[in-house]
Amino acid sequence: MKLLFLFEAIILSSLLAAQLAWSEPLLTVTCEQPRGRRVDYGQGIFGTEKTKLEERTDSFTGVNPVFIIDGGTPDQLTVIWGDTKGIPKAMQHPTKAEQHPIVHFSAGQITAVHNFGTGVWVYSLFPKLAFGVFTRQSHWGPEGHHALGSVMHAKCQFAYSKDGKKQ
Repeated sequence: MKLLFLFEAIILSSLLAAQLAWSEPLLTVTCEQPRGRRVDYGQGIFGTEKTKLEERTDSFTGVNPVFIIDGGTPDQLTVIWGDTKGIPKAMQHPTKAEQHPIVHFSAGQITAVHNFGTGVWVYSLFPKLAFGVFTRQSHWGPEGHHALGSVMHAKCQFAYSKDGKKQ
C-alpha cells in the first residue's frame, strides 16, 4: 500500500512538472483519502426544503490529494486532488494542479487557503505529525439558502528535497 502511495505521488508530481514550469519541489506531501464529518444547514441545495440541520460522515473515497511547495513559488501550495469524478458534480475538485496562497508556515504547520467563489477550503498540513486537516465552509444558491461545513483529515507522507531540508 505504501509503495502504491509513493508511486502515485511520483506519477502525479511528474504530471504536474509537465503542466507547470517550475523549479524543483522543496516538499511533496501525499495523503491518504480524506475522511471526516460534515454539517449542512438550510433549505437544501435547491432552496426548496424546510430549513434543517444535518450532520453526517464525509470523505473523498479513492482520492489521494498531493500538496507541493516548490522553490519557484515558495509562498504558494500547489494542490492536486486527483480524480474526484466518482462524487457528486458540485463536490468535485479540479484534477489539474492549482496554487493557493500559504497563510501560515512553521516547522509544525503549513496552511493554505483556496477561495472558490461560494466559499473556502483551508488545507493544513502538520509535518511533525504526518497528518493533514482539510476544512470547507461554503454556501449554495444565489441567496445563500444553504450552508455547508466539512472537516476531513488524513495521514500524509512528507518528502523533502535537499533544499527543503529535513532528509
